[in-house]
Amino acid sequence: MRFLHAEYSSPMAEEKPPPSQQQQKKVAELRTALIAIEKAMGRSVKEISEKYRVSPEGVKRALELATETGFIDHYRALLYDNLAPKVLAVYEAHLTMGSLEAARDLAFGLGILQKNGDAQKVKGRIIDTLDAYRAERARKLPPSRPTEEISDATVIQ
Repeated sequence: MRFLHAEYSSPMAEEKPPPSQQQQKKVAELRTALIAIEKAMGRSVKEISEKYRVSPEGVKRALELATETGFIDHYRALLYDNLAPKVLAVYEAHLTMGSLEAARDLAFGLGILQKNGDAQKVKGRIIDTLDAYRAERARKLPPSRPTEEISDATVIQ
């Protein structure tokens, strides 16, 4: 029985040398990137702190570092360049089909509608009806040719 001999040492029991400074730096960079991605996905500092077992101050420092190094801007650019066109194409297709849900999502996203039920305020004026919104929009936009009614829409998949 080999494991009973005192001379035998398991490779699992051997201590690894401490990580080098370069390895520690890479781990810190990776953790910073993961924290930044979690924040971009909408997680709170508290949630990130609990998930990665880092203090809230540590999460904030990591987010500051990710901002300073340009990681967050780079990540957002990747998202916008790769995903935004696809998302907009899907919304456009659903809007063309007359989807109320897609229209509502877009209206909330643009701030035309608000979740608390308040009317949209534009420069101190209350926009609480569709007609009022159209009038405000027409007032802001330069004159252009009239838009054509869409009578028959086809969605290409």
